[in-house]
Amino acid sequence: LPLIPIIVVVIALVFDKKAELKMPAYLRVGSVFLILLIGYSFYLNSIQGGGHELYWNYRNRVKPALTYVESQRDSIVVVNSEHIAMEMGTIFKEKNFMLTERQSSFDSLVVFLKKLEGARFIYISEENVSPGLPNLLNGSGKDLVKKGNYYLGEYLIN
Repeated sequence: LPLIPIIVVVIALVFDKKAELKMPAYLRVGSVFLILLIGYSFYLNSIQGGGHELYWNYRNRVKPALTYVESQRDSIVVVNSEHIAMEMGTIFKEKNFMLTERQSSFDSLVVFLKKLEGARFIYISEENVSPGLPNLLNGSGKDLVKKGNYYLGEYLIN
């Protein structure tokens, strides 16, 4: 936000006829350079970054995992990062997101879920760190399946 007052002063100096006559040449060149730099920054942050990169980032990084979670009937989603809970928790209000950043908290959650008969949950991780349970998503393997930037697993607690 400190750029706004600077921009206003530069615009006032550039477009003020009286100041233009008194302004040295290096200041006029610097003002034009600053305006061009601001224009390029606007293009870079709004059109290229906001339009193209944001769309690509969403489509390739987040959407595959969102589509998978949306297609599942399981209401329990276990995540290992608060970022996943923030990104997906606002979209899927009907699902319960549980954060287990450490293996000990995950083990405690599994003990709780065992009390619920036939509890199923989706596990989402930012890293390829499997919780060590048989993954229903890829058969009996324990590895997580990568979808976008996330690693996913579907588990049944007996």
